[in-house]
Amino acid sequence: NTTASLAHKKSFCKGRWYLALLMGDTNQSQITQRLAGIVLTSDFEREKKKEGKKEVKKNIVTKNFILSPDITSLDLSGDGSAYFSSDIKIGPAGAEHISELLKGNDTLTALDLSNNNLGPRGSEFLCEALKVNNTLTTLILSSNFLGIPGSKSISEILKVNSSLTTLDLSHNDIGEEGSNFIGEALKVNGSLTTLRLGTNSVGVTGSRVISGALKANTALTNLDLSGNNIGIEGSEYVGELLKVNNILVVLNLSSNMIADEGSECISEALIVNNTLTNLDLSNNMIGSEGSYFCHKALHVNNTLTTLNLAQNKILSHWHQHIRTFPEFAFS
Repeated sequence: NTTASLAHKKSFCKGRWYLALLMGDTNQSQITQRLAGIVLTSDFEREKKKEGKKEVKKNIVTKNFILSPDITSLDLSGDGSAYFSSDIKIGPAGAEHISELLKGNDTLTALDLSNNNLGPRGSEFLCEALKVNNTLTTLILSSNFLGIPGSKSISEILKVNSSLTTLDLSHNDIGEEGSNFIGEALKVNGSLTTLRLGTNSVGVTGSRVISGALKANTALTNLDLSGNNIGIEGSEYVGELLKVNNILVVLNLSSNMIADEGSECISEALIVNNTLTNLDLSNNMIGSEGSYFCHKALHVNNTLTTLNLAQNKILSHWHQHIRTFPEFAFS
């Protein structure tokens, strides 16, 4: 099995971009001949046409995909330092070509397309491929401007796809409406075990919908809701979930402004929850009162092994109290 990374390895010449993986010392022509790697090419040529007084420019996209059966993991992530430059992103057109590759591939299990300006249209192409591809288990689509339409496309495929186990949709601005779509999918999806929805503005409504959906879900063990401004009210919904859910093992609620009141909601749930082992409550404006609630819960809970309370407003003497338990972080 081989992991192929083309991240940030893009070269440009006269409007044409190439993505090429060089396996060892093999050059591009040898890759093409020996199927020793992957070559992605797209030619962008401008065809000028006259329509009255207007000049129309048309992009012509050609492709050449060669994917070695030895490659099971492929990294095509974009360069975050050039986040706003569409010239070096795969974009919707590239997503269409990758979709065609996935339809005929039965060996690739992990694909990273993060930070590539795929947009809603790009997600549609990928979802078409996932209707027939039953090999891919990990898909990373973070930072791709998917928005609400993209989340809708993804949610529809999650209702029928049974092979994906890890999905990263973080930093895609799906909002509360998008989280509704994802929530509906989680009610019926039985294969996804890890879902990352960090920094998506899901808010209170999103936390309510996702938490409600997970009361019926029997597969998801790892959930990231960090940076979503769920606040105190949102933490109440998550707390209610933790009281009845016996599947979740890892939960990230960092940077959600849950404060002491939210900490109390989560702590009350920890008293009865017996499956969660890893909880991240860092950067949540939790003070000494909130840490007291955690302290009380940990006297009863014997399952949690890792608790992150870093970047909160907890006084040092409470650090010592909570450090008597397993691995907890404050720094």
